Amino acid sequence: MRKNHPLVIASIVMFAFQSCAGISNLQTIEKELPNSPACTNPTYVSTMAKKSGKRLIDKEGKPYGAKGISAYDLLQTARAKYGDTVTIQNIRWDVNGTNRKSAIFDVIICK
Repeated sequence: MRKNHPLVIASIVMFAFQSCAGISNLQTIEKELPNSPACTNPTYVSTMAKKSGKRLIDKEGKPYGAKGISAYDLLQTARAKYGDTVTIQNIRWDVNGTNRKSAIFDVIICK
């Protein structure tokens, strides 16, 4: 068993290098996405706040759905008030355990 020890280690090291070689293929996006967080020329619109809503209730009176709020909810709130050309940035969450209780975020327009 001792004679095979260096062979086993060499095999593991070779396998690790070969596995990592397949990870190096990265895709890059040349154009900036409209809702990307790295807006090169943002125009500040407003700072908004949102509290988490109550859970939805089904026909039987049982609550369902997420108890907290998501970034998508914040984006929809901003777009409902300022139009579809805005996006959000700099979200500050108020968290209690694993539930998001509220959030304060900036509304911007990318130009």
